[in-house]
Amino acid sequence: MSATARGRRAEDGRTQKFGFRPRLTERASATKSGFRRIRAGPRSGRSPPLQSEVRRAAIIRLGLSEAPCCTNALKTAKKDSIQTPVCRVSHDRLPTMDDISPQAFVDAAMAYQKTAAVKAAVELDLFTAIADEHGDLKRIAERVKAAERGVRILCDFLTVHGFLQKETGQYRLTPSTTAFLTTSSPAWMGSIVDFLAAPEMTALWLDDPAAFVRNGGAVGLGNIAPEHPVWVKFARAMAPFVTQTAQSIAQHVSARPQAPKRVLDIAAGHGLFGIAIAEAIPGAEIVATDWQPVLEVATQNAAAAGVSSRYRTVAGSAFEVDWGTNFDLALITNFLHHFDPPTCVELLSKVRRSLSPAGRALAVEFVPDEDRVSPPFAAAFSFMMLASTPQGDAYTARELEQMGREAGFSNVTVTPLPPSPQALVAFE
Repeated sequence: MSATARGRRAEDGRTQKFGFRPRLTERASATKSGFRRIRAGPRSGRSPPLQSEVRRAAIIRLGLSEAPCCTNALKTAKKDSIQTPVCRVSHDRLPTMDDISPQAFVDAAMAYQKTAAVKAAVELDLFTAIADEHGDLKRIAERVKAAERGVRILCDFLTVHGFLQKETGQYRLTPSTTAFLTTSSPAWMGSIVDFLAAPEMTALWLDDPAAFVRNGGAVGLGNIAPEHPVWVKFARAMAPFVTQTAQSIAQHVSARPQAPKRVLDIAAGHGLFGIAIAEAIPGAEIVATDWQPVLEVATQNAAAAGVSSRYRTVAGSAFEVDWGTNFDLALITNFLHHFDPPTCVELLSKVRRSLSPAGRALAVEFVPDEDRVSPPFAAAFSFMMLASTPQGDAYTARELEQMGREAGFSNVTVTPLPPSPQALVAFE
């Protein structure tokens, strides 16, 4: 058998085993910043000379042109390794050796470990302990009542992923961790993992992810089934995530020339959007709708805010319950994205019929750009809806405007709500 034939046979074997046919045998050597170098040569470690045929294969694989600048860059190869080629000529996109890396895939495959680490840290109140115990491992472990080895490994993992800093054996919080993950901070939002990473939620994504892709949505009703218990967790856990947005909307509403007197809060959940308006506008009366177990949480929050006398609840499905008429304002916060456009139009039509002549509706939504891949958070939210609802989606401004017009609204505007990744959608 000729050398060429033996080479082809070996290459075919690699194709069958690994599912790809490499132009070069490659081994990534890990460095501090990840997979940074590509070694050329057979697995024995012996490296053939970088002849013209191999060089052309590397150029093709990297998507480089055979311009002198690109080929000259490859001539920097040493006997055992190829350094990253550098091209001084501007190209639309010049891939480099550094682009060839499984890092993003590996990170995604292991992302559940990061979720687990954060859940453990929140349950142990680890970040508060680090702050109070000045980063001393032994005292931190005693404070959270956990094994010192377990705390060390967890803290090191959190350091690797940017939640902590470590110097001479002492752990320190980052500014963001201090602000959002210590229970002594008024901006603490650790509780949101109780909903976002609840077993009922993670099972929707991880049990059979190919199934909801094939199906084009959750198999069954997902988390929008009637009286689904996960929404009680949502009401109790997600308040820190929406508090600032609720207050921003309340300021927006109270600044209008004529403040609303009757406010409808649809799928109220924790009730914070309606409650914030009741606090900002002393004469406003709130009618909140949701499933009864969820409304019990909203009622508790209304009592804590001192607005119980102006807070009334109506239990039931938003599509079926009679919530009344002549509302000056209807709130539809984080709700439309659970349904397909025809269902959204149905709900918006019902809302429009419930408003006073000068009334309007305000929705809060994750609104991606027309390309549906930006901005990142809003665009990625579609995947959340794919796994957890039969037909939900993150809708663009154009789609929301179309829904509003079909429901009978003459004007629809979308306004960002920074620093939140969400937007305020006004239907008038």
